[in-house]
Order: sequence, then structure tokens, then C-alpha cells
Amino acid sequence: MVSGSMISAVQYVNFVLPFEQQVTAKLRELGIALALHICGQADNLLAEMVRSGTDCLEIDWQVDLEAAKACVGSQVSLKGNLHTTRVALATPSEVYEDACRAIQAAKPGSGFILSNDCALGRDTPPENVTAMARAASDFGIY
Repeated sequence: MVSGSMISAVQYVNFVLPFEQQVTAKLRELGIALALHICGQADNLLAEMVRSGTDCLEIDWQVDLEAAKACVGSQVSLKGNLHTTRVALATPSEVYEDACRAIQAAKPGSGFILSNDCALGRDTPPENVTAMARAASDFGIY
């Protein structure tokens, strides 16, 4: 419904959040676990995104994971935020290192789901996905 790169937190609160809260409430009635994805630089929206009622914030690569974790604490889980293009083009060892850095930044207090920031491209090497999974396993993130 929005991109953090396009609107301010005030605009998000006034024009987007009320509708996200309505959708979230309806889906909760159905017993559905929820993740909210907002593309782009969403640092300015994180505290307000929590108010949507979601279980998890799926954040893009532009968002600093350590700052995001400090902002949301244990209110919601964080998911992300390995750059999809880098996962597709880097070597498996580079993907592993990126994943390890992400885990170290967001793991304190847990509730972190290691993932790419958006859908992986069809040409993403399976070895790179395996490297990401290996990092998660090595650090106790499943």
C-alpha cells in the first residue's frame, strides 16, 4: 500500500495505517499470521508499522537491521533483508557473509527471520540460497 521512500510517517499514519489495521483485523479473525512488507527505505515508518497489528515486518535491504531491531524490539518479528540482486549475483561465500552480518545485527532478543528482501529472481543460483540457509543454521535461526 505504500513505500517508505515515497511518503512521510505522518502521511503513512493518516492515509495508510487505518486501512492496514482494518485488513489486519479481518485477517486475524480468520486466524492468519501476518507479515507486512513495505518496499524501500522504511526506517521512518517502522514504529508506525508496528501499530498495523502485524506479526512480522518484512523489510527491504535499505533498512538498517540493527536500527530496526532497536526501534521495534520484541513487539514484532523482523524478516529480511538481504538484497535480492546481491543474493542472485554474489558468490555463495559473499551471500553467507551478508547473511551472518544480518543475523548478528537483528538476532538480539530473537524474533528474526533471515530472508531476502523481496522475491528471489528465477536465475538466483541454488548455491546462494543454500549459503543463506547454512548461515541461518550455523547461527540458530530457522
